[in-house]
Amino acid sequence: MSPRAIIIHGWDGQPDTGWLGTLHQTLAQRGFLVTALAMPHPDRPTITDWVGTLSQAVGQPDSQLVLVGHSIGCQTILRYLAQASAPIAGAILVAGFVTLQGLVTAEEKAIAAPWLETPIDPAAVKAHCRHCRVYLSNNDTWVPLESNQKWFTKQLGAEVTVCNNAEHFMAGAGEQLVPEMAALANAWVK
Repeated sequence: MSPRAIIIHGWDGQPDTGWLGTLHQTLAQRGFLVTALAMPHPDRPTITDWVGTLSQAVGQPDSQLVLVGHSIGCQTILRYLAQASAPIAGAILVAGFVTLQGLVTAEEKAIAAPWLETPIDPAAVKAHCRHCRVYLSNNDTWVPLESNQKWFTKQLGAEVTVCNNAEHFMAGAGEQLVPEMAALANAWVK
């Protein structure tokens, strides 16, 4: 069975752009079957549509699957794992969050509200994910470091790496993480 990786972009994002595309190519070169999902209506993400899209792409979860998400893609992964039917090898969450800051418009707040207010069951997530690595930035505009680091560490027992001045991992900071993320994925499916 070949290892698989599914990559989920963030709010208003696209598959295979920036570091997501580099990671896709790197994992494919390492023998992974890689899917970079084009999530429905990325400008107005909903839990039902995004988790449903991921669930359909996964099919049957197994120990050869690694999920990688950026921002709201991480929320999608967590919510999928909470209801998954079997454990996966691991999840890599870049700019993952359970709290947000810096939302300005009423529309942004309305889109974010269900993601922030609908609880995630950490015990169910842990039961379906053998490894979890989270990358957070000390100067992210939207993802406050302290509250999110605390949640991922205490609730999930995740390994959290804090990157200096990586902002929201939109460009260079994400690219720098690709070798490490690929090495993690490779180790987890062995």
